[in-house]
Amino acid sequence: MNELYINGSLCDLSDFSIIGVTKQSNDIAELQNRQGDFTNTFKLPLTQRNILLCGIPNDVQSNSSIPYQVLNITYIQNGVTIVTNGRGVIEDVNEFIELSVTAGNISLSDAIGDITVGDLFDSTFTWNLTNVIDTSDYWIFPLIDWRTDIDTYFDTADTDARFMLPCLKMPEFFQRLETYTGFQFDGTFINSSDFNQMVISPSDFVRTATLEVNSGRFLGFPRYRVVWDIPNSAQPPMFGVRYLPIATNTFTNAEFSFSTNSKFIPATNQVGILKFSGLLNTFRSCDGSDADVELYVQTFITNHTDSIILSFQQTSIFTTQMNVGIFPNFNVGFETDEMTFVAGKEYRVWSYVYFTNIPLDSTLLAQWESIKFEFQQTKSILFGSEISFKDLFRMKAKDVFKDALNLRCLMLQTDNYSNITRLDYFNDIKDKTPIDWTSKLDVSAKNISFIFGKYARRNWLRFKNNTNVQDQIGDAYFDVSNDNLEADKDVIKLSHPATEQRSKFNGVNIPKIKAIDSDLQWNKPDYRILNVALQPIEVDYTEGTTTTTVTECPVANFIGGDLIIQNYYDSIQAILDKSKVVNLPFRLSAVDIENIDYLTPIYVECFGTFYLNKINAFKGDVTFCELVRL
Repeated sequence: MNELYINGSLCDLSDFSIIGVTKQSNDIAELQNRQGDFTNTFKLPLTQRNILLCGIPNDVQSNSSIPYQVLNITYIQNGVTIVTNGRGVIEDVNEFIELSVTAGNISLSDAIGDITVGDLFDSTFTWNLTNVIDTSDYWIFPLIDWRTDIDTYFDTADTDARFMLPCLKMPEFFQRLETYTGFQFDGTFINSSDFNQMVISPSDFVRTATLEVNSGRFLGFPRYRVVWDIPNSAQPPMFGVRYLPIATNTFTNAEFSFSTNSKFIPATNQVGILKFSGLLNTFRSCDGSDADVELYVQTFITNHTDSIILSFQQTSIFTTQMNVGIFPNFNVGFETDEMTFVAGKEYRVWSYVYFTNIPLDSTLLAQWESIKFEFQQTKSILFGSEISFKDLFRMKAKDVFKDALNLRCLMLQTDNYSNITRLDYFNDIKDKTPIDWTSKLDVSAKNISFIFGKYARRNWLRFKNNTNVQDQIGDAYFDVSNDNLEADKDVIKLSHPATEQRSKFNGVNIPKIKAIDSDLQWNKPDYRILNVALQPIEVDYTEGTTTTTVTECPVANFIGGDLIIQNYYDSIQAILDKSKVVNLPFRLSAVDIENIDYLTPIYVECFGTFYLNKINAFKGDVTFCELVRL
């Protein structure tokens, strides 16, 4: 008895509802992609129940959205579930409703979708010396030479943390994918030290968030605050007064204050430019004789330790006249360089007014007008600022996932019932005990092929081309002994470039990724997948003022194509070399289908031992299976 459920509701089947399920995981006819389960396009009768379950698809006037949705499908044969949480699509409606279903690995791929790696992360962390040294969280700062402008990085034990970039630990990426997709990952790869050592480097290094302009503004006449008035002993006589641009009203932007000083106090670490503008009116307050007066106005911004980070000076030379009290007005306007502004710290504006040759019986007054204090965020990420992985890891999650599969020749098997996806090394097949299917063989008839899949005599694994990497670095190949094949072909294409390595301090080899210069300008090197291991190296980490010495540090390592093929593709290569592919008919039950493990070889007496490559259109009777000789 066959049962089909659409969105949890049992539907009607008829004699025309012939459902054939093709099951496959790694169709080794090609190595680039992994495959999943799918059905033929089968027919459902136009019964009232089916019409309602499918959203009245036979009515042109219907406004139901169900025909445009992915349907949740469960298919049960003789009490055994063959498809769980399959993805059903209504293909056509005529005298029947025609559906097709996909499941298995395809369900996982659909669940991942087009999300980026960075979209899996909502939190941020500060790029500082403490976090560069820390290896306990989801990020890690391995020893990698990221500089484009020098080749001397890590020539000594002194290591500048301001030029170390974070990588994402591969296990953390998979854990976030589990949460996002609802699938749980298991298998020999997931439980290996190799997996735990893998990291992903950034694809980008500029902010993508909407940039904000925060400002505090007062368009009236703010008060001035005289901080000191000290005569200068220099000749000619010089006097100086410090005038702080302040205001009496309350500003709605909490990051700006004008009560005792014009101050910017960021709520979080931010990267950007601080701008100040205003009009400073100067006055002479009492009588005096004529004189040629030289007037200076110096305005500057200080950081939270009152160290000057920007200074701006204006000068005016004029003649004062007795009983005339108006001096020149100064339009003050300037901005800082792009920098990191630290959360909770005060950044202040000061203005000094100096004058010489003024009669000694005069007093100077000044008044600010039209103050505007503004902070403008920029896209740069600077040391000391907050780092969001949304800004650094913009590559597609499915591309990284697929690269991980191909870097280690992994078998992918997804169980829709338990939502568990196994990632096992294909080489594990050598350690499995074959299952004897001799008794299930229907007839002795066979079809044997000697050319299998999309291969050539020479088959290449290629890393992505990148202008910053020497051509064909990391590329490798394996040969197949069959003169009837074409000469060569790219059979595995990775979505990230290879990585050059250099011998550095104490002979340690570290990757060279040309990513940033001394100004942290991003060079678009593309992401990489590397391995990282702690090594007993004494390194002095510094950020310019503080130095911390560690006795072991994480060192990154690039594994090239030669080692990848040697260590992970040898079983595949042995199968493909002088391959024999046999299509045999078997009488398989629903229980046989439910218990399929593609990594377990199939033994058939008089034929040999095989890799089960594909089960074609299982309907509950005689089913042809594609077997590749081991």
